[in-house]
Amino acid sequence: MTASRVSARSYATDNDLAIQQSLEKEVRAMERKIKQLEREREEGVPYEGEPVYLHVPYRAMSHSPPPLTPSHEPTFDVKQNWLDALLQNSDQFGFFLHPTLFRQAALDEISGQTPFLRSCALLCGAAVSRAPNLALLLYKALKQRSTTLTSDSSPEAVLEHIQGEILLSRYFFYANKHLEAVYHASTAGALVVLGRLHTLGGILDPLSPVLIGDGERIRALWRAIEVELVLSIARQGSTHITGRTRELDNMTTPFPRRIREYEMGMFRGIPLEYPVQLFKQGNGTITPSQECEESLSAKSILLWYWSHINEQALTQRVDPSSVDFHQQWFSHLSVQIPNFAASLPTPSSDSPFSILNHTRARAAIIALHRSHAHQHQQSYQPQHHRQTTVHTNSHRTCIQASLDVFRLASLLPTTAGSASFVDGTFSLAWSSASDYLVQHNAMSSWDAQTVSIVRGGFSKMAVFEETCPRMKSQISKIRESLSERVQLV
Repeated sequence: MTASRVSARSYATDNDLAIQQSLEKEVRAMERKIKQLEREREEGVPYEGEPVYLHVPYRAMSHSPPPLTPSHEPTFDVKQNWLDALLQNSDQFGFFLHPTLFRQAALDEISGQTPFLRSCALLCGAAVSRAPNLALLLYKALKQRSTTLTSDSSPEAVLEHIQGEILLSRYFFYANKHLEAVYHASTAGALVVLGRLHTLGGILDPLSPVLIGDGERIRALWRAIEVELVLSIARQGSTHITGRTRELDNMTTPFPRRIREYEMGMFRGIPLEYPVQLFKQGNGTITPSQECEESLSAKSILLWYWSHINEQALTQRVDPSSVDFHQQWFSHLSVQIPNFAASLPTPSSDSPFSILNHTRARAAIIALHRSHAHQHQQSYQPQHHRQTTVHTNSHRTCIQASLDVFRLASLLPTTAGSASFVDGTFSLAWSSASDYLVQHNAMSSWDAQTVSIVRGGFSKMAVFEETCPRMKSQISKIRESLSERVQLV
């Protein structure tokens, strides 16, 4: 998905302001409807109003791409290649369905799979394959989206719609279009909440294996949460799920596993408990041998998000009565995150997922400590000795975590100078580390080791610059920032 192709073809319109206003209007309407449904549910009054329809805000476009004609329709072989490209990068796109069953249904035009999901999958696979005519594929997916839920509201169709929304959100995120990404992520978040997917722990039999269907629902919830948390970090704001802290903490749905584990009956249901709340308290971490990459991924995102919102609370003018709480939360996370990072499997070029989880843990450390480290260079005052020590330690911690991010980047695998598609949260962590090193280490000289680490990490980052517009934009900014301090090769 090269920058020139996506920026020129993806979501082309001359009326961006109208689209933005329409998107924002739809999000506000959806939030009002959800609040109404929840209020009536809590009061025990059955909802008898009009059904909730998910409209297409893209009608505000001044012009639309022409409809797909037989000459534009991809051949069967091309569809196969695009689906394979998506499934090879399934983690990066938040894919949660059973891959083999999904692929079979997607290639069977008369299967019961929703056309919307099929089109979203082909769009993302085509983007990874750097195919032309992405705007036509996107137009088709958005057109089908407008009728999917109104034509079929069965649990299977809703689950497929959630998957389609997550794919679209990820697609727009990689295309560096955050507003559209948030819109589709919020729709997915609304659907998993209305579908009560966050309460599955109370209905799973602790003695019976979790079947594929339940496994897909568990994974659907976490994929929706992860995409929203990432967007909240990227946009410095909240989305549908992240604005509902109480429900996030009180979820009973267990952390996700690989779909293969559900298929083989390796994972059993759990008694009613609160996995996020337990993990937040530091009691939910288990030994690495019992973990899987998907569970670790969810936990690393949660830690990063919690650090992010705690930093926001401490840097903004919060209610004085809550300052002590956030300081205690800072102290708790400053222990929990390093312990979590230490429990992760050793990062390896053979496992980009392991590199990603370590990178997220370091990004969480930077987000947690930088609000204290900002004050590191304040003049020393004896009466504030303890506070100054905290600031100095936070500064050193941020420097170490930032250098670790660059070390980890150098481990990412490439083939003959080309890069595979990688998770977009890498770019968030890379930018965070680069910004700290440049902006908050300006008074310190960079020794030869620091320069070597930064150069080595950035040389690997730069290889990913052409994988998607988001990477191109972020890496360009990183290059410009680092050039102030070091000569990049």
